[in-house]
Amino acid sequence: MLAYIGLGSNLNNPKQQIKDALIALNSTQDVKVVALSSLYQSKPIDDSEQPDYINAVCQVDTHLTALELLYVCQEIETKQHRVREKKWGART
Repeated sequence: MLAYIGLGSNLNNPKQQIKDALIALNSTQDVKVVALSSLYQSKPIDDSEQPDYINAVCQVDTHLTALELLYVCQEIETKQHRVREKKWGART
């Protein structure tokens, strides 16, 4: 199945964070990154005092269910030290 994953970071070298996430996704059994959008810079959605985001979307081919893929993504976020303090908050 093809799936699309939104990627975004505004902390600790955001471009490298996205690159590391893509490497981690591609290293996951039954997940293969097959396409990547350009990288885009955007302002925080709530106009708060935080750095701009770098965003992208990747297309993956996977045999995982949507829920399994979500867990993989959340595990990658944890390994990259994402802290969930507030909605729309800064992230790695």
